[in-house]
Amino acid sequence: MANCSVSRVIILFESGRLGNQLFQYAALRKLYPDEKLIFLGGEDLGNLLLDCEASFIERSRFPKWLPIGFLQRSFSSFAKMRLVNCIQEVRDGSGYSIQQNIGLMPRLYFLQTSYFQHRSIIEQITPRLRIRPALLSEARQWLRGQNLEDERHKLIFVHIRRGDYISWPSREYPAVLGARWYRRAMNEMREMMIEPRFLVMTDDVYYAQDLFEHEQDVHISYNTPFVDLALMSLCDHGILSASSFAWWGGWFSRQRNDERSDGRFLAPRYWAGHRAMAWYPDGFESDWIRYIE
Repeated sequence: MANCSVSRVIILFESGRLGNQLFQYAALRKLYPDEKLIFLGGEDLGNLLLDCEASFIERSRFPKWLPIGFLQRSFSSFAKMRLVNCIQEVRDGSGYSIQQNIGLMPRLYFLQTSYFQHRSIIEQITPRLRIRPALLSEARQWLRGQNLEDERHKLIFVHIRRGDYISWPSREYPAVLGARWYRRAMNEMREMMIEPRFLVMTDDVYYAQDLFEHEQDVHISYNTPFVDLALMSLCDHGILSASSFAWWGGWFSRQRNDERSDGRFLAPRYWAGHRAMAWYPDGFESDWIRYIE
């Protein structure tokens, strides 16, 4: 877009967790490099990234009489009435594209809820995002405490997402992966590598403890999600749950390794739709991941 004396502003609201917010931020920074991003909520993103080119208004700063959900619904209504410009990810044939609806306020844009996770959009996302050095330092300190600092070429992160995944996207076909799938993926890595070391990141540490208590090559992380993502970036390989957080862990790992091809990343075929055997989200595929059933 052409440069102008007065910056155009894109308003986006916190939607989903940190992994989803990374997709939103990366897509908008790539597609709209000159616009000012104002994130209502989403402060976790600013706490993770170094040189994050966005402004954040924390949820806690909104008064009770003006909840952030009300503001989001109001902006959505303004966009429908063409009072503000609207940016939205829309289905376009076999993929997705970005649609702009022009409103009466030429400098103000509103992002309708969009996640930018179809491969037709992902392939356009090429930012150089950097995790804050303090988080990387804390991750390296944890590795030293586990006597793993000098074994980075053997490190494989294992991301286990439970929590809401036990019933999402539906109770009939939840996205949660069973222990059998993780054991198969880990055994496959053991066959390909000599003495690998697995770092387990999860939202259910008790489940991980029960699952891996007798595994000598498994180390369970009790760190914050920020440090977990930093730890993922320090691994050369990964076993991914059907979570955008895990996807970004692999992405940061590949970025650190200059996207070299010898990193091995395994994920469930059909992603969050693995039980229904249909891709969910639709088309969420990456050529650097090998998908297994």
